Amino acid sequence: MPPKQYLPTHELYADQLLPLNLGLALYEPDPGPGKEEVRVGDIGFIYDGRFKRIASVFETGNGIPVALEERFQETEPFTDLDKGVLSSKHVRSEGFEGDLHGCEPMTGSSAGLSFKLSCHSNSGATLIRKYRATVEKASFPIKLKHHFGKHFRTVYDFAKENGMVENLHDIILVHGRVMTGDWATMAFSNQSEDNCASFDMKAATVTAKGTLWGKWSDDIKFPRRHGPLRKHAFPDGQEPNFNQCVFIETCRFYDLPWFHRLTATLRIAQNKGSAAKTDISQASRKVESTSQCAGLLPPEMSVSEGQKVDDDCREMLTAYDVLAFRAFLAAFERDDEQHTKESLTKFGFICIDEEDVKRLLPRSGTLASMLGHLKNKQELSVEPFDVTALDSDGSDEGSLSNPTCMEMFMRRTPL
Repeated sequence: MPPKQYLPTHELYADQLLPLNLGLALYEPDPGPGKEEVRVGDIGFIYDGRFKRIASVFETGNGIPVALEERFQETEPFTDLDKGVLSSKHVRSEGFEGDLHGCEPMTGSSAGLSFKLSCHSNSGATLIRKYRATVEKASFPIKLKHHFGKHFRTVYDFAKENGMVENLHDIILVHGRVMTGDWATMAFSNQSEDNCASFDMKAATVTAKGTLWGKWSDDIKFPRRHGPLRKHAFPDGQEPNFNQCVFIETCRFYDLPWFHRLTATLRIAQNKGSAAKTDISQASRKVESTSQCAGLLPPEMSVSEGQKVDDDCREMLTAYDVLAFRAFLAAFERDDEQHTKESLTKFGFICIDEEDVKRLLPRSGTLASMLGHLKNKQELSVEPFDVTALDSDGSDEGSLSNPTCMEMFMRRTPL
């Protein structure tokens, strides 16, 4: 499969709402006809913005040989989120009680029944909720992640064999969720500034299969959705069952071959770009000599300095990918070559948890943009990634097999 050179709509939507610190935003919160709602403990993947369940750490099957003990399956509720609009930085919203073309604007969670939205950037995202949203998290998140860490590869093997996923890091554990009733989602992308849209909460969209709350304005050209589809409109003043998941807190693993593929792509671009700058950095030579990795570009080089970047270097990475790349890079940027050699023989995976993303707020970018992270080794070596190294056999004992390499990271959730 060729590398993606743009973010699909659902990934753009999630990327734009990441700074809200609520987790991974689901562009399609509805689990689908006949499907159970997303629950804490679920293991699955994202398909077109919808979470698809494969297994659960609370149940056996589909790669999970042993369920997590029942005493660790508890969840805790947190303060609800008010109804209304959640948007990315450059999206402005105004709520109106009456016609969109008249009346005074209203603000806050009690905003009126219609909304005007305008995006003042090339990209943005908006989530509109008719009702409040509940926040629920695992009471024993470390236990969930520990159990997931022991079995994520068997779940991946099952999923790949059944044609569900391609990459190991597509498999994610849910250890927190935000649930609501009716919703509307929109992603603004690659358009001129001051793009506008409107959503009328008073109206209803009637289809042959049922009724959708609200209605997007007919002239909208941006990707948008709203749901869920109901047989009949829900009465005002009452709340439906909150089975629509708008955010999830996740945990996932990246493997060393993924990092090797990206660095190999950068090396190829380097060789194509400039024969005069073929020396790789000292850190790259360590990686190459100890693991046959294809190597990294020298930190003094950049795309702006005239180097040609291969099409593969324009591959788009999600915020989670960017953080994983930087974590692998930091693991290799060790002054002591002995530590580096030891680490490469002891671990092959790095775990990226939602808490890492909340703390560091990485943004999506091209593979070529990763060159900038090679310029400041000192900064990379002290950033508090929540990263875990696992034995090659994934066993429980000694799973933190290489503390000398991982001491640069704050391991609040060790496996």
